[in-house]
Amino acid sequence: LISNLAQLWSVIPLNGTLTFTPGTLGATQQTITIQLNGDSKVELTETFQVVLDTPVNAAIADGEGVGTIANDDVATISVSDVTIVEGNAGTSQAMVVVTMSSPAVLPITIQLTTSNGSANDTDYIAVSQDVVFGVNQTQVTVPITINGDTSVEADETITIALSSPLFNGGVDPTRAAIGDGTATITITNDDTAPTAAQ
Repeated sequence: LISNLAQLWSVIPLNGTLTFTPGTLGATQQTITIQLNGDSKVELTETFQVVLDTPVNAAIADGEGVGTIANDDVATISVSDVTIVEGNAGTSQAMVVVTMSSPAVLPITIQLTTSNGSANDTDYIAVSQDVVFGVNQTQVTVPITINGDTSVEADETITIALSSPLFNGGVDPTRAAIGDGTATITITNDDTAPTAAQ
């Protein structure tokens, strides 16, 4: 009998009979094959129990065994480049997309920080914040506020950096890691110099 302590979809339950036949290769040892369901989710280590009961012409010495399913999936977290037109007044939002290669059964958090490229602090509102991927979530969008103006200038850039990935609140590079951890927001100039009167 298999008692499934892992997630219900990880192990296919089994209930059957083992027969040890005297005078054969199976007289003293039998092998039980347990079928596992593979997946791409980032998980904790899981376990299941194999329990022996109701012996006939024998006694059970150790009737319980534990199987361990080791996680082999890593969530790789990346951030994408963005281009936005500056605007002449007020603010607009550059939508920075952060993605994760595999879903996870527990939250994954990563730090996102902006820094000046050719843009400066008057061009945008700096951000340093946690990005949280909930259970089974693989994409989060982070808005970065861009300040419009009427200055004629070259296109400007802001650098985005990811750091400190955490799986369920702890550092675990076998479950949460950085893929493409840097990106650029390009602020496209939309202003032109006035034309001199003829």
